[in-house]
Parts: sequence; C-alpha cells; structure tokens
Amino acid sequence: MSNQISADTLHKMRMARMQQDLKKGVMPMNQERAILQYLKGVYDEDVIVTKSWLSNALPMGTGTQQSLKFNFQQTNQKAGNVSNSPTDNLLNMVDTFEVTGFRLAMFTLPSTAAGSGLVAGNYGNAVKQYYPNPNVFFGTGLAGGTEYLNLNNVFNGLLYVKIDSTVFFESMQLADLLKVGNTQQGTALSTVAAAPNTVDGGGGRAQFTSGDTRAIEMDCTPMFMLNGSGKNDININLFEATLLCPTDTAVNVATRINFVELQLLGFLCQGGAKQGVRKA
Repeated sequence: MSNQISADTLHKMRMARMQQDLKKGVMPMNQERAILQYLKGVYDEDVIVTKSWLSNALPMGTGTQQSLKFNFQQTNQKAGNVSNSPTDNLLNMVDTFEVTGFRLAMFTLPSTAAGSGLVAGNYGNAVKQYYPNPNVFFGTGLAGGTEYLNLNNVFNGLLYVKIDSTVFFESMQLADLLKVGNTQQGTALSTVAAAPNTVDGGGGRAQFTSGDTRAIEMDCTPMFMLNGSGKNDININLFEATLLCPTDTAVNVATRINFVELQLLGFLCQGGAKQGVRKA
C-alpha cells in the first residue's frame, strides 16, 4: 500500500484546517497579510500601517516628451497637497509607503483656449483608459502624427525607479500594464463607436466595466519603500521624443488636455518617516 496522500485528500485536510483556524479567529496567511505582518514587525507600535495607494497625473503639454517625471511626495505641507491634479494622492513628509504594485492610466479632459488651462469641475468625471484607446485619443494632427499611436510610446516605455542612491528598476517594461477591457455585455472597449466631436473624446468607452481592478495591476518585484521626506526618482522613459498631447490641430488641440497617471499600490506607514526602521 502506498503511503502517499492524494491531492484530493490533501486539499480536504487544508480546508478542514482553515475552517478550524477561522473558528479560532485566525485568518489564513496570504501575500498582503504577510507584508502587513512584516511591516508591523519592523516599525514601532505607534506607526499605523494600512493598505493604500499613491497617485500622480501629469498633464501632457504641447511640446514633445521623452521622460515623464512623477512626484508622489507632498513636499510642502503648509501649501497643502502640492500636485498637478486634485485627484492626486501624495505622500505626507512624515510617512513612508511600501510599494507592492503599479497601475498606469490615461485620460483626457476639456480645456480652455489653446489648451492653456482645464475647464473647472471635470477632474472627477475623468474616464480612465488603460490602453491608448483610438476612439478617445482620436487626434490626427497635420504635423503631430496620430494621437493614439503617439500614446503607445508610454506603454512601450520603460519605468525607472531610484530611491536615494539605490536604483531598484533601471528599465522595467510597462507593456504588462496595457489592458483592453470589456463591457458588461462582453463588447471590447476598442470596438465602441467613436464620437470625436465631443471635447472629451466621446465614444470608445463603456459606462460600466467588470470592475476587476486586479486585471490592470502589475506586481512590484522587488518591493521598495518611498520616504515622504527622502529623494525619490520615478520616471517613465520613452524610446524617442514624441507628442503626447491632442494632435488634431484643426479641431481639438484647443479643447482638451491629455493626462498620464501612474499609481503606486501598497501600504501606507503613518509616521514611518519619523520612526527608524528596526533592523532586527
């Protein structure tokens, strides 16, 4: 008789153990709980650790871009949340943030004449795109090329992360963050009819999607920590200088502004910059 335990029996044993742990109030360990447990072990007890996110959306000017430099730090507390967008979520000077993943989005918003400023009250209406949707970024400038093709440069670009003097990522590929979603009826967003006469791009977007945000995230390996008062360089480097603004000079360059938004996912350590991380 074999002494080996079948996969089915092993699965039943694990499920029975999990049910016993739940009755005792013990939650099964997963990656997030393991990271949370680690962070609580290296910080003092008065540092509150919670799952959170950081975000910075950069407006794309009318000139060419080759490097997008993101800032996730609230460097001036007296001035409040110093950012390019009221929807940004920046790191307080006294806190730290353990980064476990990334999310990359694009959106376009109505602007005033010649793209000199945004029309007030539209940030909260932004419809995030997780690929260069040709039905939203539909510009075809006479000298600027095709808008959605230009925006492909971002997802074909490379992420550079340097914290203090340590380079964590020299050239991480961003292609894994390119996601074309489906509507609830299963229709690909890329096939939704365009409405290019509207100032915000109009078509090519669904009112409701699956809501599966995990599908638009990429894990960060290795993890790294931002310090609210430290030196952090996080850039997207493009292979060549290109226009990332609306390129339909005849119609839309004066009526909207494009944004590229990078989100950092992970754990906020409130007061972490004031407390030294325990080495043992």
